[in-house]
Amino acid sequence: DDIENLDTPNTEDVLSSPEDARNLAGGALNTWWVGTRAWGTGPFYNSLQYALLVMADQYSCSWGNFAMRDMSNEPRNTWNNSTSAPDKDVTESIWYGMYRANFQANSVLSVLDGGTITLEEEDDKMIRAICYFIQGSSHGYIANTFDQAFFSDESTPVENLLLMPSEDVIPLALEKLDECIALCNANTFTFDDGWLNGITFTNENLGKLANSYAARIMIQSARTAAQNDALDWNRILTYAENGITEDFYVIANGLFEDGATWYDEPKEYLNLPTWARIDCRIINLMDPEYPARYPADGSLPTVHNGDGQAFSDDARLETDFEFLPSNNFQPTRGYYHYSHYRSDRYTDNAMVGVGELMDMRVAENEMMIAEAMARTGNLPGAIGIINAGTRITRGELPEIDGGANLEEVLDAIFYERDIELIGAGYGVGYFDMRRRDMLQEGSLLNWPLPAQELLVLQLPNYTFGGVANADGINTSNGGWFK
Repeated sequence: DDIENLDTPNTEDVLSSPEDARNLAGGALNTWWVGTRAWGTGPFYNSLQYALLVMADQYSCSWGNFAMRDMSNEPRNTWNNSTSAPDKDVTESIWYGMYRANFQANSVLSVLDGGTITLEEEDDKMIRAICYFIQGSSHGYIANTFDQAFFSDESTPVENLLLMPSEDVIPLALEKLDECIALCNANTFTFDDGWLNGITFTNENLGKLANSYAARIMIQSARTAAQNDALDWNRILTYAENGITEDFYVIANGLFEDGATWYDEPKEYLNLPTWARIDCRIINLMDPEYPARYPADGSLPTVHNGDGQAFSDDARLETDFEFLPSNNFQPTRGYYHYSHYRSDRYTDNAMVGVGELMDMRVAENEMMIAEAMARTGNLPGAIGIINAGTRITRGELPEIDGGANLEEVLDAIFYERDIELIGAGYGVGYFDMRRRDMLQEGSLLNWPLPAQELLVLQLPNYTFGGVANADGINTSNGGWFK
């Protein structure tokens, strides 16, 4: 006789009540949140965020943790895509983290569609909208990070899963976000307490966030300046104009190492005084007299009073960054890592794990609107948004001229994206540098599938990165300096 194995329950066994569906949907939100901020199998649950931001020359760090040293070395390194590589977790974390969240969303939708569980109509629409958001945003992040990906929703049999070029996954991800938006626009609901820690979230909030995510995912999909120019900027504009009107964040409930469930590990280590620094490229944007690269002989930058300090008309140099008179990086690893500034905007997050864990600022949505306007011919509209935004309200800078040309408008937009958005959402600075052909030569334009996944799929191992591989397709052949 066949004996039932109770140790391997199926989806229907695990999801057998309305409360099960609610709990898994809420848990999927946390899985999704942690997936870009640290989720994995290693002792530190490494996030790719560190490597992305040092490769973008927004942050700088010579310490070996989280692939920061390897991915910020000059000249750039080839990515060590091996199952035994010390930093293999950084790509495994987002790959498996996002697909885990997607699997949870798929599981909930499959039992709802199959009639196994019946919910009150308002709850049904809310949970479906959440699941569609997770499906769309998780696939978008994976497709924008890796060169290829699977697409899997509640109606996709496992045996039908096929790897496809990432550019083919983006439209499918947007379809899911569109489904979320449609449900949010047609229904009224409020999330359960704790589903997004410390904040109240409604159908209106989720619909706006899904619009902003759709715009973000479209923009971040470009690997080159040519691809960026070819994006459907009218569609991006529509999404962004329907996007968030309040910053999107959750409230931290502690530090990762203390057992917190709502945390942002990169905001901790990228802001601690003993870890990463702000790259000189960023300081140079605020103070053009300051060197964009640290002196090659390790001497102090000799501008102003010669102590390595910068000065700027931008008030954020004082409010968002802290001057440190000395460096603690090892000189043998390259003086180009050196910097006298650290990020000071997320200090409470970094030191004690409290406060707002920022994912998407209104400023990002406004700059997406401004850029879409500029690229579709509405320069006055773009200028108006820039002059009403954080350039003035936080930076206390002069308005840009009403007659500014496209290049000047875009420069102002990317200045805000570099200064105001630094360290906020997943990989924002990296994707911006990538789509402008500004990543240093040899930097990865996208990442190979994790070696562990290739082993499971029985596919040949491959990798990208390194000056010798600079083809302008998977590895940068350009750069903001040569």
